[in-house]
Amino acid sequence: MGEMKPYPKYFEKIRIRPEKDAELKSRSPICQWDGCKEAGTHRAPVGRMKEGEYFQFCFDHVREYNKGFNYFSGVPDTEIARFQKEAMTGHRPTWKMGVNGASTRSSPDFAQQRSGRAGYYNRMRDPFDLFKGPKDPREARERKA
Repeated sequence: MGEMKPYPKYFEKIRIRPEKDAELKSRSPICQWDGCKEAGTHRAPVGRMKEGEYFQFCFDHVREYNKGFNYFSGVPDTEIARFQKEAMTGHRPTWKMGVNGASTRSSPDFAQQRSGRAGYYNRMRDPFDLFKGPKDPREARERKA
């Protein structure tokens, strides 16, 4: 009989989790840096006015590219200041307090509010009279049996 090995011949080739680097290198394009033959596993933005387009670089070259990358290169200072101001509100439209007509109608002046039950009904805005109810409980609609 032949010599018995402790492991079958395919045992060493079976892996639970494949190596990440080997898998990425096989699927990734080559680094776009001049003269580099490494796998381009990292994306770097192309630049202003080309949003959504990326270079593919290896780890060392993407770090070098990002150190020198300036999104606002060639943009006047006034445009940079405007962009920073709009970024404070997430580039959403804004307006001053009290300019929007709907907000002024829904918030009455507190100095003119009445007290008691009249104040309660005056405070709530109900443009479609959903919560108005009948003026007199006897005026309620007849119920059908």
